[in-house]
Amino acid sequence: MGGQSINAFDYAMAEGVRKSFKRAIRDEVKRACKFCDIQSAGNIDFNVCTYSEGDNPAAIENLTQIVGSEKLAAKIYRAACADVEEEAHQAMEALIHNFNTLHSRAGAQVPFSSINYGMDTSPEGRLVIREVLNAIDAGLGNGETPIFPISVFQLKSGVNYNVDDKNYDLFRQACKVSAKRLFPKINWGLTA
Repeated sequence: MGGQSINAFDYAMAEGVRKSFKRAIRDEVKRACKFCDIQSAGNIDFNVCTYSEGDNPAAIENLTQIVGSEKLAAKIYRAACADVEEEAHQAMEALIHNFNTLHSRAGAQVPFSSINYGMDTSPEGRLVIREVLNAIDAGLGNGETPIFPISVFQLKSGVNYNVDDKNYDLFRQACKVSAKRLFPKINWGLTA
């Protein structure tokens, strides 16, 4: 008997979101170039063209230099963000559903697993946290509560415990989901 535990799930998944966003930006620029007769997609500066919750003026400015229109650049940026948000949602939904339906051990048991999250304040990490909470909240078919992975939301003052902390909104979301689904468990050990 064994189990799987991911101690910093949000940090681990954030890098994948960054890579997906780069791909989404490239795809959206190529699509715009194809339909707008722009000769060259140019070079996208991924130091400024990063995923953001809301508009990223530096990214839009960089894309404007490539596509020649601020309006088109903003549209491309928002479309790439929407693509990545949908992809993250589907990935977290698949994670929750697969851990609760794929039998991988003798006796047709699902694998014992747990994930810890709540500490990553990057936009990509916040997206992962939000979407895993949304997937837990949505539940499985027929309104069933997902049991695996055991979900633990880590609390820390300065990160998500106080009202003015960056991830406080996600802590509130975790409390709401926990009240409905019993998960995530809240780890109060880091609040002091």
